[in-house]
Amino acid sequence: MNIRTVRIALLASAALTGTVLTGCGTVGEVVEKAAKLPTPAESLLAAVPHDKTPIFRYAVRGTAMPQRGVLDIAGGIASVEYSEKIADAGGIRLTTKAVLTADRSWVKIAFTDVPDGVDLPKFPKKWMELDRTRLSPEIAEDVTYRGETDPGFVSTLVEASAGLAETSPGHFAGTTDLSRSMEAEIIDEKQLAALGDAAKSAPFEATVDDQGRLRTAAVTIRLKKTVTYRVTYDRYGEAAAPRIPSNVIAAPDVVYETVAG
Repeated sequence: MNIRTVRIALLASAALTGTVLTGCGTVGEVVEKAAKLPTPAESLLAAVPHDKTPIFRYAVRGTAMPQRGVLDIAGGIASVEYSEKIADAGGIRLTTKAVLTADRSWVKIAFTDVPDGVDLPKFPKKWMELDRTRLSPEIAEDVTYRGETDPGFVSTLVEASAGLAETSPGHFAGTTDLSRSMEAEIIDEKQLAALGDAAKSAPFEATVDDQGRLRTAAVTIRLKKTVTYRVTYDRYGEAAAPRIPSNVIAAPDVVYETVAG
């Protein structure tokens, strides 16, 4: 699953508009310990959620479609919610909720703030279970949760970083090359072209908590209007686990027709 892109939501939207070294020991021991100290990038990569990370909550903002949700990696289930105000469609808001496992997918899709006279697809208000055999392989994969751990693509940003330093305990700063992070869909090709060389050195900051787990990551994107892409991971081991929805209906034809474009 690519949590960053639940295509049902995107296609529904399209339908509207078409460290410090301390301690003691011999010189040799000190040198050996210094050689083993992780770099700031290594420290951040180790802080990013992985397959042993307990359940946690996440939020991603600063994109065309902000999202939030919960990942229960061990439980094999994820929840995600997208909300987008579509300026090109008169400010209509599209909200999509999904609960995903390796085998099953449920969604809710709703339009709000719809002006009078605007004709939109009508979706049931109940949770709808998708029949993945009616979806293209690409879309079916997008609504499948296979234990992905980093919905904000922070590891990708760190791997594309330069000059990363720990400016204070648990706080890191440097730059990241957005042209190497296009899979994260932080910017599109048009924005990449507009940024030019600045895309290769976008300001990047991150924080970790007192247990060495990623807390926040942010990229400053200086387009005509400065945008901050921000990822938050929190509630480690404490977030409420996603539940398989009850009172479910089979997704009607309109859902598949919308996805088919």
